[in-house]
Amino acid sequence: MKKVNKYCKRGFTLIEMLLAIAITMVISGLFITLIVAIKASYYRTYNDDDCADIAAMYAQALENQILYDIQNGVTTDTISINSDSILTNTLTTHQITFDQIDNFNRAGTEQKWDIRMVCYYDSDTCEFRYKFYFIDLYVNPGYLCYELEGGFWIPYYAPFTNHNMGSGDEFDPASTGSYDWDYNVSSPTTDYSITITNEGTVNAMGQLEGASMTGGYFRRITNDGLGNMIGDGASDAQVPASSSTVTITAS
Repeated sequence: MKKVNKYCKRGFTLIEMLLAIAITMVISGLFITLIVAIKASYYRTYNDDDCADIAAMYAQALENQILYDIQNGVTTDTISINSDSILTNTLTTHQITFDQIDNFNRAGTEQKWDIRMVCYYDSDTCEFRYKFYFIDLYVNPGYLCYELEGGFWIPYYAPFTNHNMGSGDEFDPASTGSYDWDYNVSSPTTDYSITITNEGTVNAMGQLEGASMTGGYFRRITNDGLGNMIGDGASDAQVPASSSTVTITAS
């Protein structure tokens, strides 16, 4: 009978050890790539969702402010995007300054986006158009991550006299069965003018763009597998060189 030395057990060979290390490294690499991609996807979604919300808020605020100024016959009000990419105006009684955007900035003061605004007003049709550009400064600096274009029609708010019952206004059921009103609508006493600095233009495709556009910005079109968005260098995006400034003046 062959005796087995209990102190001489067979261990792993060098090839087996190298194979185990290689498998571990491959699995670790896959996990690290996955973690990086998930993290990048989270930041990209977080950034894009935030700028979509801010763009919608800016668009609604711009429309509300212009209609408010015209309807109430303000002396003058200027709406613009300041150096911190915050939409603001000069009318102290009805301000639209969004200080809350600081909550979307990282490190408290570092801007998350460079926001540009383009406006256009057609005095013949009373149509006001706008477009907001959001340039990423957070995930992939230099990429155009969001655009929002819209418009609205500006009605003419003509001041008028109140039609309250006064002398000679009465209800006579015996004769007419209705109220006898004296309608004396006054002529409009307040008009307005809209002046736009750096006013945009409408191209042949009917799209609004800035008076002067600058290139070097890239649209997010694909992913390189590591969560980084790659732009098409052959068709880099253009953004307005400077934002429009809208001034409403009563006359």
